[in-house]
This record gives sequence, C-alpha cells and structure tokens, in this order.
Amino acid sequence: LGYNKSDALIMAIKSINVNDYQLKEFMEEAQRDIIQYYHINCQQIISSAYANPNIHQYDVALSYLLSVPNIDPELYEMCQQAIVEIYHMKIDYDGKQLLHLAKSEWAQNPDADGATKALHYIKQISTMANCYVQVTELISQITQTIKAQDKQKWDFMVEQYHDEIELNKQS
Repeated sequence: LGYNKSDALIMAIKSINVNDYQLKEFMEEAQRDIIQYYHINCQQIISSAYANPNIHQYDVALSYLLSVPNIDPELYEMCQQAIVEIYHMKIDYDGKQLLHLAKSEWAQNPDADGATKALHYIKQISTMANCYVQVTELISQITQTIKAQDKQKWDFMVEQYHDEIELNKQS
C-alpha cells in the first residue's frame, strides 16, 4: 500500500484504543509486577551494586542503583544513600589514581614541563576526594621547587586552577 515500516508503526500505535478495559488491566498488572519485582529484588540490587566497587566498577554499581524507580520511598532512599556512598568511593579511587599520575609526572620532570603535566592530572581530582590534602601538598611542593624563571608561569596556572575550583563551587 505504499507505507514504509515507520508509517505502519505509527498507524498501529494510533489504532490502539487507550480507553480499552483490557489495555488498562494489562498496564495495571504490568505496573504491579514491576513494583513487586523491585520489592523482592531491591536488596539484591543494592548488594550487587556494593560488590562492584570492590573491583573498581563504580559506574556499573551506580547504573544498577539508578535503575531502581521511585516506587517505594523507603527502597528509593536506601538506593539513594548507596549511590552517594559509592559515588564517594569512586571519587576517592579516581583521586588516588590521578594523584599517583601527577606525582609520577612531577618525579620524572621536576621542572615547568613536569609541573604542567602534573597539573593536568591535579585538575581532574575532585575537592571532595580524601586525598585532596595530599593534592594541596603536592601543589605546594611543586610551587617551592619551580625555578625562578618558571615560577611566574606556574603561579598563573595555579591561580587558574583555584579559579576553576571556585567556579565549580558556585555552579
């Protein structure tokens, strides 16, 4: 009849009677099944999510928890608390990894070039990471070590870094 797949799909959807009793019953039953599924399996989803950080799969863990719909305030709150905890674990892990890379760059090249490379990693570390005190210590160490001719450039980069942190705090 000259219709393509998209037209056929649109016509099929348009022909659905949304006031049909059987359709309403089907949708209500599906909703009950979904709610029942999450009531039965929510603890397992949370347990699975907490298992993933042990192997540094934070994004997988967070995706499990974010898939739980807000159908029960208590279950949803448990998932939200787990999301916050796992997200902080992710921030801490990523921060440690990035700090290690920054220290390695600085150890290999304790000059302006090494400082620039180290700052590249430092900029990616969240101020909420547990290692942030070590980050500020590394910045101080680099600042003190930079030769006089390179110090002005380094101070400007550190100032830009602090400005970025302030902008992120404001947004």
